[in-house]
Amino acid sequence: VTAAATMIYGSLVGVPVAAYAFMKFTGQSTGTIDIKHLLCVYGYSLTWFIPVSLLCVAPSSILQWIAVLGGLACSLLFIKYNLWEEIQGAIEVDKHRYILSGGLCAIQALNFLVYRFYFFAEQKKA
Repeated sequence: VTAAATMIYGSLVGVPVAAYAFMKFTGQSTGTIDIKHLLCVYGYSLTWFIPVSLLCVAPSSILQWIAVLGGLACSLLFIKYNLWEEIQGAIEVDKHRYILSGGLCAIQALNFLVYRFYFFAEQKKA
């Protein structure tokens, strides 16, 4: 439970703060994106962990993978629909825009994959 809470709350705060810092340090306008908006959107994107957790209790590895990949897809779509226009308006350099968007997607994918491999790994029979 401690590792799961650390992972979720760490990414809940760390990812939006890192994204905001990235925009500041690359000299992009952060006036159109508020840090509170980043925190809220990223926090709501993590709600897909709840149904994924319930479905991953099933002993079927195929069902677990479908749940994890489906949850990841829904989470990424939520981030895209709620942040992409703000990112396009705030970041004028295409390279920086794609680095930020790719970073958000990669960290979200890493969260879901760690969740699957660490918390719902198959138990080895003794």
